[in-house]
Amino acid sequence: MQQPSQPNDDKFLYALSQMTQQLQKLGEQFDRLNERSRDFATRSDLKEMVAQRELEPQLTDLKAQIKRVNEDRIEDKRVMDKRMEDLGTEQISRQDRFGIRVSQAIAIAGFALALFEFLTHLKFSP
Repeated sequence: MQQPSQPNDDKFLYALSQMTQQLQKLGEQFDRLNERSRDFATRSDLKEMVAQRELEPQLTDLKAQIKRVNEDRIEDKRVMDKRMEDLGTEQISRQDRFGIRVSQAIAIAGFALALFEFLTHLKFSP
Protein backbone atom coordinates (compact mmCIF):
# COMPACT_ATOMS: atom_id res chain seq x y z
CA MET A 1 0.00 0.00 0.00
CA GLN A 2 1.40 3.36 -1.04
CA GLN A 3 1.24 6.39 1.25
CA PRO A 4 0.71 9.88 -0.17
CA SER A 5 3.84 11.97 -0.19
CA GLN A 6 4.06 14.43 2.68
CA PRO A 7 5.84 17.29 0.79
CA ASN A 8 3.12 17.47 -1.88
CA ASP A 9 0.42 17.66 0.78
CA ASP A 10 2.30 20.43 2.58
CA LYS A 11 2.62 22.44 -0.64
CA PHE A 12 -1.06 21.97 -1.34
CA LEU A 13 -2.08 23.04 2.15
CA TYR A 14 0.25 26.05 1.99
CA ALA A 15 -1.27 27.12 -1.33
CA LEU A 16 -4.78 26.71 0.08
CA SER A 17 -3.94 28.77 3.14
CA GLN A 18 -2.51 31.57 0.95
CA MET A 19 -5.65 31.61 -1.19
CA THR A 20 -7.85 31.61 1.91
CA GLN A 21 -5.99 34.61 3.32
CA GLN A 22 -6.35 36.51 0.06
CA LEU A 23 -10.07 35.74 -0.07
CA GLN A 24 -10.49 36.93 3.52
CA LYS A 25 -8.72 40.21 2.70
CA LEU A 26 -10.94 40.71 -0.32
CA GLY A 27 -14.01 39.95 1.79
CA GLU A 28 -12.98 42.54 4.36
CA GLN A 29 -12.38 45.14 1.66
CA PHE A 30 -15.76 44.40 0.17
CA ASP A 31 -17.46 44.76 3.55
CA ARG A 32 -15.78 48.13 4.16
CA LEU A 33 -16.77 49.37 0.70
CA ASN A 34 -20.31 48.12 1.20
CA GLU A 35 -20.60 49.97 4.53
CA ARG A 36 -19.31 53.21 3.00
CA SER A 37 -21.71 53.08 0.10
CA ARG A 38 -24.75 51.93 2.08
CA ASP A 39 -25.89 55.49 2.81
CA PHE A 40 -25.69 56.46 -0.83
CA ALA A 41 -27.56 53.41 -2.06
CA THR A 42 -30.48 53.81 0.35
CA ARG A 43 -31.41 57.33 -0.66
CA SER A 44 -34.22 56.98 -3.17
CA ASP A 45 -33.86 60.46 -4.64
CA LEU A 46 -30.18 59.81 -5.37
CA LYS A 47 -31.04 56.45 -6.96
CA GLU A 48 -33.59 58.04 -9.26
CA MET A 49 -31.27 60.85 -10.22
CA VAL A 50 -28.40 58.48 -10.99
CA ALA A 51 -30.67 56.16 -12.94
CA GLN A 52 -32.08 59.03 -14.97
CA ARG A 53 -28.63 60.44 -15.73
CA GLU A 54 -27.36 57.02 -16.75
CA LEU A 55 -30.34 56.11 -18.89
CA GLU A 56 -30.90 59.43 -20.67
CA PRO A 57 -27.83 59.20 -22.95
CA GLN A 58 -28.61 55.57 -23.69
CA LEU A 59 -32.16 56.51 -24.65
CA THR A 60 -31.05 59.28 -26.98
CA ASP A 61 -28.43 56.97 -28.52
CA LEU A 62 -31.06 54.30 -29.07
CA LYS A 63 -33.44 56.78 -30.69
CA ALA A 64 -30.68 57.99 -33.01
CA GLN A 65 -29.70 54.42 -33.84
CA ILE A 66 -33.32 53.48 -34.65
CA LYS A 67 -33.58 56.52 -36.89
CA ARG A 68 -30.35 55.63 -38.73
CA VAL A 69 -31.45 52.01 -39.16
CA ASN A 70 -34.78 53.11 -40.62
CA GLU A 71 -33.07 55.54 -43.00
CA ASP A 72 -30.58 52.87 -44.06
CA ARG A 73 -33.40 50.37 -44.60
CA ILE A 74 -35.32 52.81 -46.79
CA GLU A 75 -32.17 53.66 -48.79
CA ASP A 76 -31.32 49.96 -49.24
CA LYS A 77 -34.85 49.25 -50.44
CA ARG A 78 -34.61 52.10 -52.93
CA VAL A 79 -31.26 50.83 -54.23
CA MET A 80 -32.59 47.26 -54.50
CA ASP A 81 -35.65 48.42 -56.44
CA LYS A 82 -33.42 50.38 -58.82
CA ARG A 83 -31.18 47.34 -59.36
CA MET A 84 -34.18 45.13 -60.11
CA GLU A 85 -35.53 47.71 -62.55
CA ASP A 86 -32.13 48.02 -64.28
CA LEU A 87 -31.82 44.26 -64.49
CA GLY A 88 -35.24 43.99 -66.12
CA THR A 89 -34.55 46.65 -68.73
CA GLU A 90 -30.96 45.64 -69.48
CA GLN A 91 -30.48 44.43 -73.04
CA ILE A 92 -27.70 42.63 -74.79
CA SER A 93 -25.41 45.06 -76.58
CA ARG A 94 -24.90 45.02 -80.38
CA GLN A 95 -21.40 43.59 -80.01
CA ASP A 96 -22.65 40.74 -77.85
CA ARG A 97 -25.37 39.89 -80.37
CA PHE A 98 -22.82 39.98 -83.23
CA GLY A 99 -20.49 37.65 -81.28
CA ILE A 100 -23.33 35.22 -80.59
CA ARG A 101 -24.31 35.14 -84.26
CA VAL A 102 -20.71 34.63 -85.44
CA SER A 103 -20.15 31.80 -82.95
CA GLN A 104 -23.38 30.12 -84.11
CA ALA A 105 -22.25 30.40 -87.74
CA ILE A 106 -18.85 28.89 -86.89
CA ALA A 107 -20.54 26.04 -85.01
CA ILE A 108 -22.82 25.28 -87.99
CA ALA A 109 -19.85 25.37 -90.38
CA GLY A 110 -17.88 23.02 -88.11
CA PHE A 111 -20.80 20.60 -87.94
CA ALA A 112 -21.18 20.69 -91.74
CA LEU A 113 -17.45 20.05 -92.23
CA ALA A 114 -17.52 17.13 -89.76
CA LEU A 115 -20.58 15.66 -91.50
CA PHE A 116 -18.94 16.06 -94.94
CA GLU A 117 -15.76 14.33 -93.77
CA PHE A 118 -17.73 11.51 -92.19
CA LEU A 119 -19.73 10.96 -95.37
CA THR A 120 -16.63 10.99 -97.61
CA HIS A 121 -14.95 8.24 -95.54
CA LEU A 122 -18.07 6.10 -95.35
CA LYS A 123 -18.42 3.47 -98.04
CA PHE A 124 -21.89 2.32 -98.99
CA SER A 125 -20.91 -0.71 -101.06
CA PRO A 126 -19.08 -3.71 -99.64
